[in-house]
Amino acid sequence: MLCDCRLEIENARLEAAAKQQTNKIEALQKGVQDSAMQSDSAAVGGVRNRLEDLVTGLQCSKMTLEDQLSQEVQKQSMLSHNAQDSNALWEEELKSRSKLGLRLAELEKEKGELISQMELEKKKAKKIAEQKKSVDTRLDQEMKRNTELQKEMYRLRTLVKTAKKKLREQDSAGAEFGSPMSSMKGEMGHRQTEADIGRMKDKVDDLSVQLEKEVSRCSQLERVNGELKEQLAFLKGLGRSNERLERSKRHLEEELLGLRRQVEAGVMDQTLVDQYRRDAEERARQEIRQKLEEVNLFLQVGGHQIHSRTWPCSDYI
Repeated sequence: MLCDCRLEIENARLEAAAKQQTNKIEALQKGVQDSAMQSDSAAVGGVRNRLEDLVTGLQCSKMTLEDQLSQEVQKQSMLSHNAQDSNALWEEELKSRSKLGLRLAELEKEKGELISQMELEKKKAKKIAEQKKSVDTRLDQEMKRNTELQKEMYRLRTLVKTAKKKLREQDSAGAEFGSPMSSMKGEMGHRQTEADIGRMKDKVDDLSVQLEKEVSRCSQLERVNGELKEQLAFLKGLGRSNERLERSKRHLEEELLGLRRQVEAGVMDQTLVDQYRRDAEERARQEIRQKLEEVNLFLQVGGHQIHSRTWPCSDYI
């Protein structure tokens, strides 16, 4: 709008200057005619011819100036259209920047969400790995205790079998000799052996119960271990997903960089357009001022020449 106002003002100024020069030329022509009517034809003929030549030259100059004025008007119109086109381009650039700004905000948000998700999955994987390590340690300990209990049970069962065999042998020996003393000794040995066998059976029963508990505990640990393995397998899948997220993150960062470059390039392009428009307007104003100065100078010189040639004619008269 400011550019259009300036162009209209310059155009009006040029038209006023051209009109002023036309009025001067008409006044000069009238003065020549008046001088011709008042002067003697023989004495003033040469001056009249020179004045007519000068008027003719002024008319040619007027036509030239009018052509130049028309060209300046065309230039101004072209500059006005260029300014309008530049404004339209600037509005489109603003819309494009607005869209780019929204896209940048969306990409920044997506990038933040991806980073948060990756950090969360890494923490989960670390925690589950620590749990699995602890369960593996406990499972190894329980397996060792289970093996030791099985060995102890096998040893006690062997002792029970040995004691029973020894008891049968004592019964057979007592029946063979049949003496009271032998029977008494055999009875005492038999009772002692039965007591030992009872204690061994009780110990075997206790070990059996303990072994069952250990087996149940081992089964539970194995089940927990299996669940942890499944979770680790799932986390490995998440690791591959994290790799895809990393690639997506890099892609987003590249896209962000490209968008920022586009925005910066758009700002530079608009700056160049504005500078070109200002330079063109300044050149147009300078050319208009120069043309006006040339017209004024030409008319001043022409008027002086007319007066200098008219005064001798008046003296002669």
